[in-house]
Amino acid sequence: NGPLQSYFEIGLNRREQLWDGQLYERDGTFVYGQFRPTGSLYFSLSADAGEQIDFANSRLGEQLRVAPSFDWNVNRHLLMRVQHTSLRLDTLDGNKIFDAQLSDVRLTWQFNIRSFLRFTAQRQRVERDVELFVDDADTQTLTMASQLLYSYKVNPQTVFFLGYSDNYVDDDGYDDLTRTGRTLFIKLGYAWAP
Repeated sequence: NGPLQSYFEIGLNRREQLWDGQLYERDGTFVYGQFRPTGSLYFSLSADAGEQIDFANSRLGEQLRVAPSFDWNVNRHLLMRVQHTSLRLDTLDGNKIFDAQLSDVRLTWQFNIRSFLRFTAQRQRVERDVELFVDDADTQTLTMASQLLYSYKVNPQTVFFLGYSDNYVDDDGYDDLTRTGRTLFIKLGYAWAP
């Protein structure tokens, strides 16, 4: 722990994991850090590298994952949260199995203590070396999703939600980015305690 509400951690790990009838021993390293330079800004970064199971092909590979994020309280009502994850998995001899990039952006407007409106946008892009896959796989996949959500807390046990979401995909089966779903939803949540 340090100044500016900072925190830093580094470590090594060794794990055993059973997958598809085989026990894998995995070694890896990780690092995590966070700090708050001002009352309205917060940054964090996590990264890990080491052996990881290639679940699609039942073998051991080498993974590198880096995930930065930041929160910005723009003013009393508006919060912006941005997260990104970059993940690469290689074979033990260094050939790229896949490379994935996931971005998540959220804007939340807090009207008061009872209600907020949140817009979420997500983008995921995965590129694969199909020659290294046992089963058929797309060379690349792009998915995008967005959601608009309104929440109102009636009382401590009851929350009302109203929202809209849509999804898009582009892979080897589509010519271009194509809408695959759209949803309008209403939800009432009640926490019952006897």
